[in-house]
Amino acid sequence: RKISWVTWDEAKPSPEIVRGEGEMVYVAAAKHGLVAIDVSNPRKPKVTDQYISDPTAYGEGLCVRNGIVYFANLSGQKDENGLTIIDARNPTSLKVKGKCIFSGGVEGVCAAGNRVFVTNRWSGVRSIDVSDPNHPRLVDSSGPMEGERLVASDNFLETEVSQQEQKLIDYLETRKS
Repeated sequence: RKISWVTWDEAKPSPEIVRGEGEMVYVAAAKHGLVAIDVSNPRKPKVTDQYISDPTAYGEGLCVRNGIVYFANLSGQKDENGLTIIDARNPTSLKVKGKCIFSGGVEGVCAAGNRVFVTNRWSGVRSIDVSDPNHPRLVDSSGPMEGERLVASDNFLETEVSQQEQKLIDYLETRKS
């Protein structure tokens, strides 16, 4: 049964995904960015802070680990689109630690060890080294198969995986001829 509620927009709060840690809940909330909610008193939850990178941005996905939020930020601004790492240890003052910028729509986020994985719509999965959260580094890119054609919308990333993708694209193109 519902015991209380909180919102950051009465008309269209637009929650995409929610993750919690301790007494905090974080919501990737589309045009409302990242919303931090204190649920220490479940009968009186309260929004403590919000992060929106720019007016074109949408919060699409997130994961939380040790007070750090790994946030999939979809933005029309090229220098904002990708993974944003936010220090949420002080939930009333969310602070950007670092960004890993790449093109294409972003969706889900998960973390394992010193890597964060972001699903990159139409371009597969991005693997990001976050061992230094102030300077995250894009490590690998893996694109999905669409029929017999590999979808590769990002050409600028030169990793072993992207080079293998390009070889497969070249092979498939010559095979069609």
